Amino acid sequence: MNRTVHVLPADRGWAVTVEDTDGATSHYPSQEEAIAAGREKASKDQVELVIHGPDGQVQQRTRYDGGDGRGHEGDAGDAGDAGDAGDGGADGGGDGGD
Repeated sequence: MNRTVHVLPADRGWAVTVEDTDGATSHYPSQEEAIAAGREKASKDQVELVIHGPDGQVQQRTRYDGGDGRGHEGDAGDAGDAGDAGDGGADGGGDGGD
């Protein structure tokens, strides 16, 4: 399951949504509460957390795929590099089969 978790501004405060789900959204009164819930979900599912600002623009991306429960952060400008980092990890895992 590779579903990105998003923290977004919403009509009722802030929302945590998961990509590719049928409208699965949780609402929170503050961005801080939404971020905490989003981190917990992304860490549990070992997926990426994308935090959006009040204007909807991406502020931060954190990947939870290291198995240690800790995220690997980058700012919105690092979005292109995030895919490269994932490719390196996949290549390293492939060498173990030789």
